[in-house]
Amino acid sequence: MPSKKPAGVDYAPFVSCELNDDEKAFVRDHLLTGAKVLEMFSNFVENGYRTSLTYDVRNDAVSIIVTGVGESCPNKGLALSGRGPTVQGACTVLAYKHSEKLKEVWPKPSGEKKRDTWG
Repeated sequence: MPSKKPAGVDYAPFVSCELNDDEKAFVRDHLLTGAKVLEMFSNFVENGYRTSLTYDVRNDAVSIIVTGVGESCPNKGLALSGRGPTVQGACTVLAYKHSEKLKEVWPKPSGEKKRDTWG
């Protein structure tokens, strides 16, 4: 069931960035450690991103969402998510998408995306 957006609230559009099977396997085999998870959060916050970590009922997964909000943030006005079965997994997916797959500059969103637990 889709969640309802509160009246008068505008959410940043999500960037479509799904992982293929090889990328999912790579991420599962290279999970970030606790210190690296904290470093990832710190880097996002210090570079103008709002972060949100929550349980995603729709996909039965942990979800981390970062939204560019800082004036000098190259991804201002866009949101990117990472999902996994654990906080560590979701953070690893997000870090991989941001740093490796998108090279830290996100494309403009283009339509609905397919989702699963690792993505």
